[in-house]
Amino acid sequence: MLLLLAAVAGVRGVRLTRTPPPLDAHGERTWMAWSDRHPQAEARLAELADELPPGACVTILVPRREDPGWWLPKALYHLPEQRVVEVRRPGEPRTAGSECLEIRRWRRRGRWHVRPAPAP
Repeated sequence: MLLLLAAVAGVRGVRLTRTPPPLDAHGERTWMAWSDRHPQAEARLAELADELPPGACVTILVPRREDPGWWLPKALYHLPEQRVVEVRRPGEPRTAGSECLEIRRWRRRGRWHVRPAPAP
């Protein structure tokens, strides 16, 4: 029994020292593929956090083919000082007021544009 315990501890120790750690579980592999979808966009959101005033109301407009469900946790993480009110696609009904700043991601140009939200 002691030999088996030593073998298990040895295998775990070797696995812990390997770089990078292996993604053995299905959930780990799918999570990493899901979360690291747009590293440049995440970097730009982090840059925008310094440019936007603290406490600003923010709504994010993403391209139609993008998943707003992915952008919301990323926006909440990268814009901690701002109030992220909504993430939506163009043409969807707006829930945020006109006092919010609108951050739009242009898919083709790969750029971000910050402007006051248009009046309803």
